[in-house]
Amino acid sequence: MDANWYRPERRDQAGKIAIIGGNSHEFSRTQAAFSAALTMGFGEVRVILPKKLQKHIPPLEGVCFAAATATGSFAHEALPELSEHIRWADCIYFPGELSKNAETTVLFNTLLSQSSKPTALSHDSIDLVTDTSTESVHLVATVGQLQKLGTKHRATSAATFSMSPTQLAEWMHAQAWLGDCTTYIHGKLVAKLDDKVVSEPHTGGVADDVWRMNYAVNYLAWQLWTGDKLVAYELSRRSGVDI
Repeated sequence: MDANWYRPERRDQAGKIAIIGGNSHEFSRTQAAFSAALTMGFGEVRVILPKKLQKHIPPLEGVCFAAATATGSFAHEALPELSEHIRWADCIYFPGELSKNAETTVLFNTLLSQSSKPTALSHDSIDLVTDTSTESVHLVATVGQLQKLGTKHRATSAATFSMSPTQLAEWMHAQAWLGDCTTYIHGKLVAKLDDKVVSEPHTGGVADDVWRMNYAVNYLAWQLWTGDKLVAYELSRRSGVDI
């Protein structure tokens, strides 16, 4: 499968991504996701951060700010601004660093419920989501996060680190509360995409914290450019860290 076959030749055909994350104490992953999206080749990239960070960041094209709480995370008042960014975008990525502020959690889930555009969640944004079955949302999760989600949704059995990739794929397929999701175990990427599960070797480097962010960005790009979730998984599986 030749990735270049699917990559748009013109930037104005490469789509727009909105990256929403960060708080006044932590935003390095959100910044890195912005760089990864530019490297991947999106036509336009916006990163939206809480307004408390504005005084620390010089004016840059594509860097936007929205209303923040007193503690520096997104405030409920940011809903109109963030909704407008989501309407502008073709796909959305939440890389986390949202904090566990209750107001931000409600805002985050409201945004997810209002959009049907391709959306990826990774890192601590997964810990805040209330509905994991939304068709447009793709989780890039650790096995530990799947364990916590299983407990939260009262799964009849638990995902464990001792499972084989095949066993974990079967477990994911059996969870009606779990929508699209990719995870990593024993050298393989296991994904649930619509009603299918796949398990293939991970060939793009170490599956660490940075990998999850890059995979999410890659997956959104390939999904947008190919219109096919399985092809997006396959191309993202190959690229991994090395985008």
